[in-house]
Amino acid sequence: MDSSIRVLPDALVGRIAAGEVVERPASVIKELVENSLDAGAAHIEVSLDGEPQQFMQVADDGKGISAEELTLAVQRHATSKIQESDDLTQIHTLGFRGEGLAAIGAVARLRLSSRPLDSEMGASVFVEDGRIGAVEPIARAHGTTVEIRDLFFSTPARRRYLKSQTAEVRAISQLLQAYALGNPGVGFSLMQRSKQAFHFPAAPDLASRAAQILGAKRLDRMFPVEIEEADLALEGFLGAPEDSRARSGHQIFLVNGRWVTSPLLRQVVRQAYSDLIPPGRHPEALLSLRLPPEDVDVNVHPTKKEIRLRRERELYPRLTELLRRRVEGHFPSFQLSGQPEESLPDVLEEGRPESQTSLPLYPTSPKAEAEGWVSDQSSVVLPFPKTETKDSAEPTLANLWQLHETYICARVKQGLLIIDQHAAHERVLYEQALKRLQGDPPLSQELLFPLVVELTPDEFAVLLDSLSLLEKVGFHLETFGGTSVLVHAIPAGVREWKHGALLKDILDHISDLPSEMENHERVARSVACHGAVKAGQTLGNVEMNELVDQLFATEKPQGDPHGRPVFLRIELNELHRRFGRSS
Repeated sequence: MDSSIRVLPDALVGRIAAGEVVERPASVIKELVENSLDAGAAHIEVSLDGEPQQFMQVADDGKGISAEELTLAVQRHATSKIQESDDLTQIHTLGFRGEGLAAIGAVARLRLSSRPLDSEMGASVFVEDGRIGAVEPIARAHGTTVEIRDLFFSTPARRRYLKSQTAEVRAISQLLQAYALGNPGVGFSLMQRSKQAFHFPAAPDLASRAAQILGAKRLDRMFPVEIEEADLALEGFLGAPEDSRARSGHQIFLVNGRWVTSPLLRQVVRQAYSDLIPPGRHPEALLSLRLPPEDVDVNVHPTKKEIRLRRERELYPRLTELLRRRVEGHFPSFQLSGQPEESLPDVLEEGRPESQTSLPLYPTSPKAEAEGWVSDQSSVVLPFPKTETKDSAEPTLANLWQLHETYICARVKQGLLIIDQHAAHERVLYEQALKRLQGDPPLSQELLFPLVVELTPDEFAVLLDSLSLLEKVGFHLETFGGTSVLVHAIPAGVREWKHGALLKDILDHISDLPSEMENHERVARSVACHGAVKAGQTLGNVEMNELVDQLFATEKPQGDPHGRPVFLRIELNELHRRFGRSS
């Protein structure tokens, strides 16, 4: 290979530059939607046909582009939004770099057609592999339409990094919803294969638009945030702690109408809920922050998804305090420090009164009773194939007792075994769910009254693609109009069913491009987490023995599905050493 330095051809330069702007189909839609918003569109319609990389179209009713400027619009660094370097310090538009259309035209077949409101005729231009064709007159309504075909046809290696059709469509849907939330006065539509996936008519304010997208029931469970000060305005909605999600994808942050990735706002929300939700959970959040344009630097990356705030060190503690006050006003945190301490006799007391009630490990259900999965203690014991275990893996246990309603303690031959009851039950339920997903008959518990669960358009799309998977794990579902679903039955053994939390967690956890086994493992982990007994729940002797027996019949009793240890063994020799005794 010749190593001499040379100037690269324009076509190759265009492809390299496009790699920074056009990462996937959603990147294309983002650039085009931002152009439409900057053009003052009252309505934006996005159309897809099958795989987005094969065909995408964005149509708007904005001010349009004249025939004379059409070829300029598809050239690199040609824009009407900034004129000089000082303009970069006060960006008032979503786009400004003049790279979007040129970058797309370098890696796709692009047709741009437009007509300004004051023109009788429109015009169209075709771009392929960076080559700009002749401008042709056409008859059309005022506004602009951009049609994209065969994305990455000139760089086929890029197509290998695209995700599944469902994942790419979902990314586009999420993007449109985010921009719809940031621009409630603009109507948004998404068409898939000539069918309307959603339509959000123009709304008077953020609350009305949020109701369109999130659903009225979901919005009712959130509380509004409205903060207005001299140099900032923050509005939006925050979710209840019990509705926290497994992933942060249900947090939407907008800065000056731009959908952004904001570590600052994410951390502000986390701190505001620090006493209310456990680690690893994320509250639902929709926050729109307005700042003076000079305080926001959007010229960080060609995608404009990352931003810098010039007063970040000042804004972080200030926003955290403002949000914390609102959150604590709606959801007072529990103060555990004021609870009375147990006396020494209480701590040493052995046993428990016979009348003390305990929670069953496996709640009964009509389906379970019909199939005979009911024990003498009215607990549903899910079938689990017993496996041969080594003596070292399954110690002989005696005198089980519960410590602080969290740990099961047992005397073993040469010491003490301490078992985390939640982790142990998670391991049992995880392996049972995994076996059902891999072919064992599903076990369900019917709900006394079917529950309507409202999903976002994204969640609903994933659900439709995953119905067979959900049925295998024990759900009985039917669509119920719009993006709602009617739940008749849930997986046997599930204890937590708050407003469909388990179903939403499973939809969150299904990966964009997983192997089938990865999907099964994620679903099984969600079922196990929601079904397992929690720390603080009292267990009876029969339940503790039942749980321990099933734990040591699993394939990997040492760890829970997340990799945390299930039990700890303290050898008698270690106790002797700690107390200074000779063995």
